[in-house]
Amino acid sequence: MKIKRYDLMMGVAFTICLGYLFNHSIIDNLFHANAAIVISFIFASLLMLFANIKYIKTSKSLGARLLILFLLSAIVLLRNKDLFNERLMPPFFSVFALYMIFILSFTDKWCETARKVLLFFTFENVLATLFCFAFRDFYAANIMPIFQNTQIELTRQFNKIQIAGFAQHYSTNALYLVSGIFTLLLSINKNKNKNVYKVLLVLNIIALLLTGKRAQVVFLIIATLAIMIIKYRQRIHEAIKKAIAWTVVAIATIVVLTSFIPTISNSFIRAYESIGNEDSMYTRNILYDVAESEFFSHSIFGIGWGGYKYTYYATVPSILKERDYMQAHCIYLQLLCETGLVGTIIICSAFIYVIYLALKIFLRNEKSKPQKAQKALIILMFTIYFLLEGAIGNSIYDMQIYIPFALFVAMLFSMKNNDASLLAEANRE
Repeated sequence: MKIKRYDLMMGVAFTICLGYLFNHSIIDNLFHANAAIVISFIFASLLMLFANIKYIKTSKSLGARLLILFLLSAIVLLRNKDLFNERLMPPFFSVFALYMIFILSFTDKWCETARKVLLFFTFENVLATLFCFAFRDFYAANIMPIFQNTQIELTRQFNKIQIAGFAQHYSTNALYLVSGIFTLLLSINKNKNKNVYKVLLVLNIIALLLTGKRAQVVFLIIATLAIMIIKYRQRIHEAIKKAIAWTVVAIATIVVLTSFIPTISNSFIRAYESIGNEDSMYTRNILYDVAESEFFSHSIFGIGWGGYKYTYYATVPSILKERDYMQAHCIYLQLLCETGLVGTIIICSAFIYVIYLALKIFLRNEKSKPQKAQKALIILMFTIYFLLEGAIGNSIYDMQIYIPFALFVAMLFSMKNNDASLLAEANRE
């Protein structure tokens, strides 16, 4: 079967970007090759540009999209504290994610290629998690020593049987697996191989439970319930019945699996134990206090993107620090701290628009094009999850989640652009 040039160029670009993203823990610890990584990402960016240039040039909204790209990039780059501290990679990846949304938003021809590449690396991380759980002694002797900077935390996680896979932290692994769940939901939405993808989805969920992470599991459940309410809004009794049925099946499955894998219920146990436990929020309150203090001192424009962790390092006594450099673990407080009211309003407005657009596409195609409507609903679910995780996590600062999310947002915008192209074509006829 002959591969089209467009698919080949996009396949190479996605393999470069996602190959590094899903394996960056090992790559960074073994090779320390920032220059090579930047060059490879620039090459991937050029491939994306050249492959999509004809769609970009014919777009009537090119000017508006360029303006939005420059505005959001300016928020990240101007007064960027990582750049001031000669840390080039964090702002580079943030701007790359924005660039990728811009380049890919003009057509949907790349979406299937991206799904397949995402699926490959999803399967890689599911297998890595299951392997490290099954062969813990091998993991401790051969894989864990690779991550010298996080040895203490990995050892603590290892003793609690919280599986980090081939990542430097169990949180990183959990985010990979979350991206995998949404990729598999997209795959199930296709007409072919649904049963295979359903089996992979079950394995992915089991792998996520093996990490022992609470937030990712709880927020996925909340996002699922929100989507069910939207989908069955006119048949709420059916939604309740489905929710109860799925809950019973899930609980029964987890109870059965717990008999063979006791730690698979850790995420739920930890979530339950944290309810009403003020001590569980002690370290977070220290993080939040720093962000609030800086926001009140720099309310309009903030201290500059990436500046929070340096302020945390400089102001929090060593005895109270979990690590030297920490994110705020609440993107909304950190946005207020780093970008002030102006930047926070702009960025949150962008998220609101994504939610609005996903809902609009879903409602417009719900009856006439159910597969397309379902795709918009899955992207909406990812957005809800992303924003929920941002309440106690670092979703817009952790590239292992914001780059896959950027791909899903680009899919949404490409759906909108495709609708506009079809409408224009119909009007010409």
